[in-house]
Amino acid sequence: MTKPPLSKKPATIALITFSLLLGASFSLLDRHFVRSNKGFCVWQIYSHEPQNTSWDEKSSSSLTSQELQEVFSQGFSYLGHGHQSLAFESKDEKYVLKFYRFPGEMRLNGWMVRPITRFKNKRRAIQKYDENKFVQTKLSHTLSYSSFKKESALLAIHLEKSVDCPYVVTLTDHLHARYTVPLKDTCFILQKKGDLDASFKAYQYLLQRYPQTPKFEESVAEEINIANSYLKGARVRVFGIPTFSSMAKAEELYTSILKVSPYSKHAPITQFNLGLSMEKQGKAQEAVAAYQKLLDKYPNSSACDDAQYGTLHHGKIGSCHV
Repeated sequence: MTKPPLSKKPATIALITFSLLLGASFSLLDRHFVRSNKGFCVWQIYSHEPQNTSWDEKSSSSLTSQELQEVFSQGFSYLGHGHQSLAFESKDEKYVLKFYRFPGEMRLNGWMVRPITRFKNKRRAIQKYDENKFVQTKLSHTLSYSSFKKESALLAIHLEKSVDCPYVVTLTDHLHARYTVPLKDTCFILQKKGDLDASFKAYQYLLQRYPQTPKFEESVAEEINIANSYLKGARVRVFGIPTFSSMAKAEELYTSILKVSPYSKHAPITQFNLGLSMEKQGKAQEAVAAYQKLLDKYPNSSACDDAQYGTLHHGKIGSCHV
């Protein structure tokens, strides 16, 4: 009597289960690493977008090829991230290189980020939203480079993966790991690092003149990060020379942000840091009033717990970040 052929179903099911578990494990490890590395993972700068365009360097950079080579050859260290970008500072501290921070579904091997839920309608809708947001961001950077080059301090833009961008850069992350990155495989902008006041004024100008810009929330976030620099002790410059640190300057900038962007999703954090800047100046009553305004106006914000504490303990020193 011949034996019936063994069913392949158990082996297939086991293989699928193993693949899903492997993908889920990779996703968890990836998230743990990103948290410990201040929000950075090198895979965030690589996308599955097609690489079939040519980079027009002359119309996309105000620097010569030699100048670009000198800038990119010195290496860049991780500064931090916003909602859509990862920022690195050059070794000579004169330039900032920002990469587009691709969401999970748009990255290379993006299927490994959410292997189980990626086919659900909700995830498909999120992916479509992210793709549209990427297109809007590219249009916004193109506008900034063509019309506000001086205000935005933009030196070069590379908004699509290309086949011929010749430059390679070495990045160093928060954990001191180094990565050699061919810039043709990324979407980036290069900015001259100016003083904080000039950058803040440029963002204020953009928000006041173009309140419907798709980069509204990102621009507000950048403004908050500039104000946070003063909150952390950045020195006010007089005739370009760093002089004294100023909590009063931080207070001024937070107030300006709230005036121009009162309905931004970052308003609660701005309001909290306004109270914190007052607290650091010894303005106890003003700080309590600022914290109370946060509690009254944004009762569901995650910053409210800190604000509640700040109204009771004037010695509370911390900082809410974007």
